[in-house]
Amino acid sequence: MEQKVIAGNALGELIRKAGDGVLSTLLPTLEEGLQTSTDRDAKQGICIALRELISSASPDALEDHEKTLISVVRTALTDSDEDVREAAAEAFDSLQQILGKRAVDQVLPYLLSLLRTEDEADNALSALLTLLTETTRSNIILPNLIPTLTTSPISSFNAKALASLSTVAGSAMTRRLPSILNSLMDNIIACKDDDLRADLDASFDTVVLSIDEFDGLNTAMSVLLALVKHDDHRRRAATDYHLAKFFASATVDYSRYNQDIIRALLISFDDSDKEVVKAAWTALSEFTKHLKKEEMEALVQSTRQILQHVGVAGANLPGFALPKGINAILPIFLQGLMNGTPEQRTQSALAISDIVDRTSGDSLKPFVTQITGPLIRVVSERSVDVKAAILLTLNNLLEKIPTFLKPFLPQLQRTFAKSLADTSSEVLRTRAAKALGTLITLTPRIDPLIAELVTGSKTSDPGVRNAMLKALYEVISKAGANMSEASRGAVLSLIDTDSEDNDVSMAITNAKLLAALIKNVPAESAAGLIKNRVLPNTFSQSSVLALNAVLLEAPTSLTETAFAGDLPSAICQGITSKNVSIQQSSRSFKTNCCRILSPTIVF
Repeated sequence: MEQKVIAGNALGELIRKAGDGVLSTLLPTLEEGLQTSTDRDAKQGICIALRELISSASPDALEDHEKTLISVVRTALTDSDEDVREAAAEAFDSLQQILGKRAVDQVLPYLLSLLRTEDEADNALSALLTLLTETTRSNIILPNLIPTLTTSPISSFNAKALASLSTVAGSAMTRRLPSILNSLMDNIIACKDDDLRADLDASFDTVVLSIDEFDGLNTAMSVLLALVKHDDHRRRAATDYHLAKFFASATVDYSRYNQDIIRALLISFDDSDKEVVKAAWTALSEFTKHLKKEEMEALVQSTRQILQHVGVAGANLPGFALPKGINAILPIFLQGLMNGTPEQRTQSALAISDIVDRTSGDSLKPFVTQITGPLIRVVSERSVDVKAAILLTLNNLLEKIPTFLKPFLPQLQRTFAKSLADTSSEVLRTRAAKALGTLITLTPRIDPLIAELVTGSKTSDPGVRNAMLKALYEVISKAGANMSEASRGAVLSLIDTDSEDNDVSMAITNAKLLAALIKNVPAESAAGLIKNRVLPNTFSQSSVLALNAVLLEAPTSLTETAFAGDLPSAICQGITSKNVSIQQSSRSFKTNCCRILSPTIVF
């Protein structure tokens, strides 16, 4: 190579000394050698000599031999050898500096025309790719080349040519990305030939994967996210599948678009078209798979906000109904739950509850251990908000898939019972009480838990005591039929020892607890409780509250027994009481009677 350069320099020096007259002798020789030689080194040398000749001759002399110069450059650019084409490109640069736009106008259309021929298309594409390796040439060539390649219908060759161009053109392609991607997508959607569609898909993927991290990424993401929201479901689905391939292979950092990507794809989980749902799940799963742990934690809150606006709580989200459906976003929340800040852990637990609300029991089954284990481990956190969020989620899981959680019942029962005794949060205690009520329906023996709750109720903290009583109510109202006589006695004794009649909240809880007992004891025992505690000779606030509670919990124990005839007089007695609280409770009872009970009871 060094010898060729030295020889080329010598030739240039010869022309400068001998004058332009030697051009008429040298050019035909060079052209003939380029056309007839089969030696690549010889042809490369000819191109180097041509470059030196162009650089050394005067502009006037070059214009006189313009036709021959253009012909030689064309021939060299379309050579099958890469080194020859590289040398020819340098000769083209020298010629363009002298002839300006005329050089481009005579070389580029020629190469574009060859793209349409069967025999020379490959060489023409190679020539164009060689020219595109330099930015200045790219900016001149691409505006002419791209419209040719993107004109519909795009052939298999043109699709491959676009893919090849994108790998070498670099940032020069950025401004033309919208036109390229939309044209390819139009052809993908319209294509009926499987082989051609495969080439179009491959070209689309190559173009997207060839973008740079700055302007190219901005432009491509703008196009792709718009296509994800397109009115045509076929474009939405096709784009989602291409995004999946991008996430799987991309080397650029697209993290600044993480929230936008999740929003666009997660919203598509509720799409009316099944293929779009499947494609969106495929893309989001691939996206999540490549997230860094710290990125997941940062995305917890925004992802939950998006999830809350997708579908409806209580209705199954189509995307979550797919096999492994929830795994498209679940890892984000599990990472946040296990390793995030207290706020991220709280939002993660609530987000998992949102997922449960939108997923069927069968779809949740494969993830029971993956979800429940971390929730139980993190519930020991000091943060009350984190604990409360986890209890809400665990109760939601218990209600949705109780059978699948049976292996965790001992741990859950301990967790809920411990939270009941937490003096720092009423929300936490209330959720623990509700969760115990759900859990107890799955446990054959409830007496140990009742004994624990009765013991826990004997505390000086009114908030904890009330929570324990609420938990007893939840347990007895849902599984009281299974408790022993000793447990019933313990509960009644607990109610009797409560002298806090002035604490309305406590009195209401006691009344509901008594009503739950009456509902679950034999008729004879129920009658005794009603006579002594619900309809005594002298009304009190606790007895009127109990009357209302029994009406709601076990109305037949009042209306289908001998007590039915006593109700009108009892209500009248309460309404005429001098105690305002008793008056109000009695009026409330009358209203409930009129709404719930048979109209045969006349007041």
